[in-house]
Amino acid sequence: MIVFLLSCASSSNQSTPIIDTDSGFEDTGEDTGEDTSDLPLYLLYDQDEDGFLSWQVEHNPELADCDDFDPTITPNKERFVQEGSFPFGESGTDLDLSSFCIDRLEVDNEQFVAFMEHQRLNGFPNQTSDGLPLFDFEDNDDEYPERIVLRTDGKYEAKVGFEQHPVVEVWYWAAQAYCQWNNKDLPSEEQWEKAARGTAGSTFPWGEEQPHCELANYWPRTETGEPAERCVDDTVVTVSYPQGASPYGALNMAGNVAEWVEGYFSDTERLSRGGSLGTGSGSLRTFHRTPEPLEATSNGLGFRCRRELTPENSR
Repeated sequence: MIVFLLSCASSSNQSTPIIDTDSGFEDTGEDTGEDTSDLPLYLLYDQDEDGFLSWQVEHNPELADCDDFDPTITPNKERFVQEGSFPFGESGTDLDLSSFCIDRLEVDNEQFVAFMEHQRLNGFPNQTSDGLPLFDFEDNDDEYPERIVLRTDGKYEAKVGFEQHPVVEVWYWAAQAYCQWNNKDLPSEEQWEKAARGTAGSTFPWGEEQPHCELANYWPRTETGEPAERCVDDTVVTVSYPQGASPYGALNMAGNVAEWVEGYFSDTERLSRGGSLGTGSGSLRTFHRTPEPLEATSNGLGFRCRRELTPENSR
């Protein structure tokens, strides 16, 4: 267990920096001015010794630990979104949300294959535990290479070179099942939008600058609205486009692949957010909503998960 010097009674305000070599983020030990005197003592410790304090103490999304009892969960994987209001939708209606954490990256093929293998070994090959399909092998069209393959021995495998590309061709319920397997869920569209635009309500995750191919993977249009040359002819790895990060540091919340969110559009449709490599700049706006057929998949549609924050995350 690591004790942060910030919590120690001392006449000095200095503390030893804690560096996560995996993410590159550094705790400078600066005094935030927050009164921690009434907090339980355990909150002032780094319980899982990963170099980050609990979200209940640390509110900087680059430093807050979304689960202080799991050393594999750091800000490099999940970003803390603090409770409070933000302007929601194109109208900018003030909306208040509780704190939550959201995946920094889109779920990739390698991660989804791990879930598929778990299900296969438990008697549900390419199925949820309710018997619904996970990955749509039949919709692997000729436009893009295969991403996940079924081996001759019955195992699933991410195709070499696409391991860290976002998973696509998954149904809404498959995305839900994956997130729940990780003790998380799909973000609501309100949570997704706050994570994408922040409390200032920016039009795009990176701000107000118009999209271009150094900020997102999408399909630009000419001045007359005709499709121009694509930024990239395929998806890209999930750590791409750091210049286009959201205010909370989440990547590719505009472009690459659109993302399923927990939201109702109609009895036969759900919602996606964020636009994809195959859509224009209008779909990259943080408030843009796209109805998606509930019983369909797409080669430009993936997802990320969010974590509900409870005291159990910082026991």
